[in-house]
Amino acid sequence: MRRLWLENETSAGLEIRSGPYRLTPISRASVLRSDMIPVAFGWYRPVGIEVKDRDDAATVIPIRDPTRWIQIFLYGIALLAFFSLLRPMRK
Repeated sequence: MRRLWLENETSAGLEIRSGPYRLTPISRASVLRSDMIPVAFGWYRPVGIEVKDRDDAATVIPIRDPTRWIQIFLYGIALLAFFSLLRPMRK
């Protein structure tokens, strides 16, 4: 059986110290895998930065990423193509 699946994973990067603050980048990966072909297509994007002060109070600063809208647009195009292929052909 051939399968096609999408994995979403959020991960934190290496912590960086800057004065009294500790900064940790946070990113998200969307990976499309298939049994039909031996490769995976990945979309990696930044999500935010976690800032911790001396008291370990954490604040997350979001990163506005314009590629997110591109990704949503491409998913929409893929869905339209999929449903158009499911529709029976007319003569």
